[in-house]
Amino acid sequence: MKSKSAPATVERKQLLVVDGDPAIRRLVQHILGSRFNLSMAATGREGLAAAAVVQPDAILLDVELPDLDGLEVIRQIRGRSEVSLMVVSEQNRERDRVAAFEAGADAYLAKPFGDNELRAQVDALLRRNRKSETSPVFMSADLRVDLWQRRVAVGNREVSLTPTEFEILRYLVVHAGKAVSQREILGVKWRDRAGTRHLLRVNICNLRQKLEGDPSHPRHILTEPGFGYRLR
Repeated sequence: MKSKSAPATVERKQLLVVDGDPAIRRLVQHILGSRFNLSMAATGREGLAAAAVVQPDAILLDVELPDLDGLEVIRQIRGRSEVSLMVVSEQNRERDRVAAFEAGADAYLAKPFGDNELRAQVDALLRRNRKSETSPVFMSADLRVDLWQRRVAVGNREVSLTPTEFEILRYLVVHAGKAVSQREILGVKWRDRAGTRHLLRVNICNLRQKLEGDPSHPRHILTEPGFGYRLR
């Protein structure tokens, strides 16, 4: 008689919850603890340390933290990782949501939330993460962009980019071959207000200096006159 083989085990995803309210941490543990491995942090500094050690698949973060500005925590995480990140906050005005997305959040959930709503939002967050995992490296001619490791190389030369330069390049990579407007790119880092278009032009110029053999005749980042830019 053939023995039945043991069912394959599925590795559980690792979530990091950064929230100063112990009641919220307990609630998230109750709702998600049976499906995910959860790490908890009560402060921004604890969250940054845990993110570096745990390497979570997704982060749930409140922007109202007892020690650090939550938006600054997001920016620091984004400076070193593309981990999926959802803000969970009582602040639910449009300007609060916009600020979170501009800092680098992928999703936003308002408190109070229902059990099923939290589960659905986390599942959607992880689905987006899986989609991005299918093509983490972009290559075109001598340009190589690793979206996971946030590393950029031209030929055999590794290129150092500022966080803003990388976020602009990342947006162009995601839309490679398509012309994207200045307004779309501005939404990655800034609101479309006075002076920001100049900042965009400065950063595009800096990217060309770093990525192009001849910045005056770019091969990678092309200008679409009167509209925006396109990554070949």
